[in-house]
Amino acid sequence: MLEAIGPLVEGRAFHGTAAYDTPRPFVTIQQIGGEAVSFVDNARPSKINALVQVNCWGDSREQVYLLMLAIEDALRASEAMVARPSGAMMDRDEPEQGMFGEQQDFSCWCDRPAPT
Repeated sequence: MLEAIGPLVEGRAFHGTAAYDTPRPFVTIQQIGGEAVSFVDNARPSKINALVQVNCWGDSREQVYLLMLAIEDALRASEAMVARPSGAMMDRDEPEQGMFGEQQDFSCWCDRPAPT
């Protein structure tokens, strides 16, 4: 997912958190759940799902809104996964830090990695 988003923000896409002094705009992602795949015969599924929260941060409302639209387009176009929004964007402003933010959650399906 970071590979799809990173080019939109000059590589400033991070899992979890970003450093306080990260130049804007930047993106953070974190897995907040997902759909567990289970079969009656306990067979190992070939796909996995993750519900991923994507947050983008910038200096203006317009900047983060347009960035989130570009992120949605990039994730939909990804060949590494099937990613679909699970809801609409939400404003996530941080007035004390002078930052504007957008949040959107995506349901992502991809191949399950082979056991090591």
